[in-house]
Amino acid sequence: MTSIQYTEDHVSEEFMDARYSYELAFDGCKLKKDEYCVMTATSSYGVMTETETSVYRIIEDGTKLELKDSLTSTTSDIIEIVELDKENLK
Repeated sequence: MTSIQYTEDHVSEEFMDARYSYELAFDGCKLKKDEYCVMTATSSYGVMTETETSVYRIIEDGTKLELKDSLTSTTSDIIEIVELDKENLK
């Protein structure tokens, strides 16, 4: 990822620091309509590293990822896919 923008209550803030890295690892399942698969997100800032596992699905004709902590979670986060190629997700 090259940049991250957080939006809450219609206020957006962009964040990117050379010491920060964020990697998404997908489980390789074949997504079917409305199916959720497993994703692991690893974020590092300097010497600190945090790893989270969640479920995801592709929405809005492949332009966004919807992330939930689990299948039973009532809240979700949306990641907009601005640019996607075989090696990078921006």
